[in-house]
Amino acid sequence: MKTLPTKTILCVLLACDLLFLLLHSAYADHSQIGTLIDLGGEGNLPTWYSSFKFTLAAIAALACGYDSAQRSPRENNFSVYGWFAVAVLMLAMSADETGQVHETATRWIMQSEGGQNLRDYFGVSEAGGALLWVVLLSPLLLGIGGALCIFYYLQFRSTPHLFKWAVVMTALFVFAAVLETVQAKLFGSAIDAQSLSRYKTLSNIEEMSELAGSSLLVWIHISFFKERQ
Repeated sequence: MKTLPTKTILCVLLACDLLFLLLHSAYADHSQIGTLIDLGGEGNLPTWYSSFKFTLAAIAALACGYDSAQRSPRENNFSVYGWFAVAVLMLAMSADETGQVHETATRWIMQSEGGQNLRDYFGVSEAGGALLWVVLLSPLLLGIGGALCIFYYLQFRSTPHLFKWAVVMTALFVFAAVLETVQAKLFGSAIDAQSLSRYKTLSNIEEMSELAGSSLLVWIHISFFKERQ
């Protein structure tokens, strides 16, 4: 049975990313549709779409792990367990997208005295406190991100073009995280029309960076599996 070429899969995913941007731009001010397709919203179509892509990445990672397990006994168990760990991480990210776990946890922390001190230090209002999750979780993000980069390098040494795209993917996610922190700074003591416009622009760029990054993630996992067949 023929399967879709990996380039076709990537093009379809990126086209869907662009479609959400166009829909968001066209219906941003609509009372009902605007909420449903808001790129920066929660519990809507873009969120579920992003969660779906992380689930696809998890399935592809499981396939890579299974393929490694079926190879010669000389195959390092590190690859098998590593891919299964990546699959668990992808499923956790999928659940976080739909459940908005990190945003909810950050809002809760920001209501504490320590959260107030952190908001005062960064000059962020209570409304923008939830956007400081990158700062709060930076040690965890750096640890997981670093381990993932090392694992990808070890796996993709024989397919350097995939590692290069993995670097691009990582850069997109890092860029999006930095933009979230910048957006939080815009929620100062007062928000004027110009700041609100800048916030919306940065939010769109940030969300599109995340969508493009997750599309690359799915494509990289599928491509690696297919190239080993």
